[in-house]
Amino acid sequence: KQCGPLWDTMQGAAELLLKMKNALPSGQEHHLEDPAQMQAAVHAYQDIKTGKQWHRVDVHFCPVRAAYYFLVQEKEEDRTGCVLPLPLTAKVSLERMEEYFDGINTNEKDLTLSRLTLALVDSDSTIAYYHIYRGIQEPPIGPLSQQRTS
Repeated sequence: KQCGPLWDTMQGAAELLLKMKNALPSGQEHHLEDPAQMQAAVHAYQDIKTGKQWHRVDVHFCPVRAAYYFLVQEKEEDRTGCVLPLPLTAKVSLERMEEYFDGINTNEKDLTLSRLTLALVDSDSTIAYYHIYRGIQEPPIGPLSQQRTS
């Protein structure tokens, strides 16, 4: 029976909350360091899954930083990527990003993570996505990198 978009949204949110609960290690349910990260995860998940309609969005939990992240594929044939939703007010440092990389790589035995996509969620639910690379990366080769300054 069709109940409308509000019902679909509520049902999707309930399914997400169950996935988030199941992603937590046993005994971790009430020890989240940052409840705002959980809220950011809900908004980012809805944007990726319903707004962008990506093929795969799996909810996981990083015990090292006590934060949710998603293993994603935009299309079925794409490589698996990782999205880390954070509130815009989160403190981000090189050391903290290294902890996320280490924690996610330890958690995901079949995945070696060299790029992480930050989903920074503002209080008005605006989301900005940024690719963060582990270590120093070569710049892409293309027309802009071949230009010379006089």
